Amino acid sequence: ASRGGLENQISDLVLDFMPQGICILDTKGRIVRTNRSIAKIQGQKLSEIVGRSPAVLFQNPAIFDKLLAKASESDAGRVEKTDVSLMNSTGETYVADINLVKLVDAGKWVGFLLVIEDMTRKKAFSDKIIQSEKLAALGTMAGGVSHDFNNLLMAILGHIQLILPEIENEEIRRRLQSIDKAVDDGSNTVRRHQR
Repeated sequence: ASRGGLENQISDLVLDFMPQGICILDTKGRIVRTNRSIAKIQGQKLSEIVGRSPAVLFQNPAIFDKLLAKASESDAGRVEKTDVSLMNSTGETYVADINLVKLVDAGKWVGFLLVIEDMTRKKAFSDKIIQSEKLAALGTMAGGVSHDFNNLLMAILGHIQLILPEIENEEIRRRLQSIDKAVDDGSNTVRRHQR
């Protein structure tokens, strides 16, 4: 194989092994080449989307049309959009980050490169971390509240035990002992939940 042929073969392999979905578009924004990842993400055969606009991949096709217009008009020729809702071949939506780059070869505009990064797993992982942080914060807060509540109960218990020996009225004495027992039970319950 010639050097040019080998380079093309390596370029094709690199394109196919990229984890992001890649679409190479012509100057009108139609797909001329895709990689394997786009088929994996979309769940459809590559032949089904070649020749079509990538707008069919978007839940709201107008988003792609706006990106294409911006990339065409921009001097930088590059647009990015995060958290875009795309739709796979079964109609399920997923969130992706989108990059659209105008391809220029020797000063001549030859097409676009569309990169789709499926953020579903990253978003799920991020949501899981946020949830666990919320639970940890809630646990810390609950521990602090129960500690403060237990301190209040101990203060009440201490005052009752100081007053009790001075009370001669049997009815008041019995009621204070009842309060003493209830506060002690409450304190034990709080301590059990702190473990």
